[in-house]
Order: sequence, then structure tokens, then C-alpha cells
Amino acid sequence: MDELQSRLRTSLQQFFAEELPDLRVVHVDDQKVVVEEVTSGLRVVASWLQLVATQLQPISEGFTVPTGGNWIRLFADVDWRQENASLAAFPGRGFHLKSRAEFFIWYWHLDHEEVDDLRIGNTDVRIQAPSDLFRLLNSYVALDDNFVGWDAYHTVYLSGVDRDRVAAILEQIVFLLQRYYPSSYRSDHPEIGRFLGEDDDLSDQPEKELGATTAIPYAEYSEAIAFYNRGVTIHDDISFIYFYKTIEHFFLINRKGEIERLLRQYATNVEQLMSKLLAVYRESDRDYLKYLLDSMSAKTRGLRETAFKSGLIPENTTDALAEGLYAQRNSLAHGKRDSGFQLAVPNILSDWQNVGWYLIARQLAEVCIENFCYSDGLP
Repeated sequence: MDELQSRLRTSLQQFFAEELPDLRVVHVDDQKVVVEEVTSGLRVVASWLQLVATQLQPISEGFTVPTGGNWIRLFADVDWRQENASLAAFPGRGFHLKSRAEFFIWYWHLDHEEVDDLRIGNTDVRIQAPSDLFRLLNSYVALDDNFVGWDAYHTVYLSGVDRDRVAAILEQIVFLLQRYYPSSYRSDHPEIGRFLGEDDDLSDQPEKELGATTAIPYAEYSEAIAFYNRGVTIHDDISFIYFYKTIEHFFLINRKGEIERLLRQYATNVEQLMSKLLAVYRESDRDYLKYLLDSMSAKTRGLRETAFKSGLIPENTTDALAEGLYAQRNSLAHGKRDSGFQLAVPNILSDWQNVGWYLIARQLAEVCIENFCYSDGLP
């Protein structure tokens, strides 16, 4: 076993020397590996149980020692939070460890202008290329088909920051970058990013090409398409509201058949007709949403499954999806929470649920557009 541990350590150290030179192995045994960031002295622990789970082999004689890029694949499967109690991980965004934090930042302007180091309160701030520790903790990013290389990304590096102040510091950094390093492009603004990768590919359909002779029907209800396009353009929490507006646009349109039936049935009785129509119009938005989802149950089956597997809804049902969408809409649309006094302040480190609902709402908006605007189908 000692010889095996020695070979594992040698292979891993060689990998770090070649790919992540600011990291080194400080301990290896049959339970775990301890990695240290040379410049800061910060350490993280990974259990062998997680590292080699994909190989289905115990750490024993005969175990195949990983080499080179295989280490990236193994580290990509590690949940670092299990062995590192002081680590706060924000999937796809960054981490906080002791008094250090580092997060993705999207700002195209950073490719053309170097930002000076800052000091906010007692926190040192630096905009830089992702550190080797950041790359290790986010190894799965490097395996994504949409990954273009670490040199294409920037991170915000914070030193001397308590966990409960990370979000506030990041909000200030975004503000200061816009104020002192403004971009000449209107659509370019700093954002604490989240790497979505393949999850950002919202279409389950194979790519199709539109040729010069492809016949596209003129869309009905083009207002809904305008809402959808606005949501795609903004690409933040407000996007969800525009996608919801797209969906909401079809609440009554979805009841068109029912309204036409009432008009025929009560054509000679105006009072009863008005009573029946008012009953439809006065239904709650929540009920409208449930009717809409019920009417497209087959087309939204995949969305329900995704929302359920992601933990966004408690059960794989149309009602659960409607309740979840409506609750998310209310959480973003209202400025105060239930008490009426507590402000619903946006959080720059909004958890995975906000991103999950963004994807669900966008897909549902697309389904609605195709179902109602192009009822005869798209090529």
C-alpha cells in the first residue's frame, strides 16, 4: 500500500506541476489526498472514495494509477463540500474558503482594459485569470463541450472577506466596475457569472437549418414573441419575468375554445352568458397557469421531469410545476416579502433555483410560442 500511495502521489504531483503549478500534494493515504495552494497555504481535501468512484476499484494493490488528463475527470466528480467543512461552494460560480473567495465574472470589457487592484473595507480585490485552486474546485467546467480554455475567463479574487459579506462585496465590485471601467458597448455590463455549459443548451431537438426556400408561416400573437426576445436579451432574474409574460399572454388564448362554446350555448341568454364569461375572467392566474399546462401536458412532460429531478418541484405533476412557476414569479415580481416590511433584495449569489427556473420558464415560453403562434408547426 505504501508503494501504491507513493505512485499516486508522484502521478498527482506531476499532473499539478504540468497543469496547476500553484498546487502541491501535501498528504496521501488510503482515505484521502490533501492539496495545498502554494501561494496562500490554503488546503482542500478529497476522499479517494469520490475520486475513484467512476473506476469502480478500491485503493489496493492492482489499482490503476491515473495519469495526466485522467485526473481532471476524477476531480470533476468530487463534491468538495463533503470533506471541507469550511468551504462554501457555489456551483458554476465560485467558492469561499476561510477568508478567501473567488468567483467567475463576465465582462467583455475586461479583455481590453486591465483593472487596478482594489481594497474595499478590509477586503483586497483583484480581477485575474482563474487561480489554480479555482480550476481544481471547478474541474468539471473543463470537461464541458462549451468550455474554450481557462484563459478565456476572468475571476474576482477576494482576500480577507467573511462569508456573510461575500455577496455585498461582489455587488459593490459590479457597481464600481461599471462606474470606473465603463464599457463602450451598451449590452456589455459586469456580472458575477455562472458557467452553465451544456445546461444552457435549451433545445432537445437536433439543429435545423433554414434555407432560402424554407416556408415559415406568419406568427399569430407576435406580442408574445417580443416578450420572449426581451427575456433572452436581458439574461438575468428579470428574464424570468419576461418569459412568464410570454406564458401569461396565452392564459385567455388557451381558453378560446371554451369561450366560443359559451358564446354558442348562451347566445340567447345575455345574463347567463355574462355570468359564465366573468367566471372565466375572474379565475386566478394560478388557475390559468394550471389550465395552460394541462392543455400542453404531453409537450411539457420533459420540463416536469427536469424540474422534479432538479428539486425545483416536490412531485412530477402539472399542478406542482404550475405552483412552482407561480411562486417563483411572485418572489421576483414583488418588492417585499410576506411580512410587508422585509425587502426582497436581489442576491448576487442567488442559488441554483433561480437559474433552474430561468431555464424552465424559457423552455416553457418556447413551447407556448410554437403551440399558439405557429399552431400549424415549424419546419
